[in-house]
Amino acid sequence: MRLTTKERYFKDGAVLFFAKKPKHFFEKAVIRCIVFDGTEKTYIIDDKIMTGTLLYQQFLKSRYWLNSKLDVTGKFPNQENSYRKFRKLFFKEAIINSLAHRNYYDKGGRITIGLFDD
Repeated sequence: MRLTTKERYFKDGAVLFFAKKPKHFFEKAVIRCIVFDGTEKTYIIDDKIMTGTLLYQQFLKSRYWLNSKLDVTGKFPNQENSYRKFRKLFFKEAIINSLAHRNYYDKGGRITIGLFDD
């Protein structure tokens, strides 16, 4: 997978995927999950920082957190549990895309998942 240099140093991808604390090397390599009260960024109800390896820890922690905060009971007509399955697939894809396309060298580039009343 070419995760090391010729001198046998880990490349950035290896650190992000396999280091216990990639945040130590990339300050913004975390996901911040926030629940706001209302529709403005005024009052915070819950605020968590997901750390660890990108896909295994940050992705799974964020996905679990998001699913625990959303209480969606609706569904598409004549399709049992289809809305819940669609929602889980949508959020899975959104989190993976944000992890894959984030600029890890941008000092302000942190993934933030924000939930509002609407």
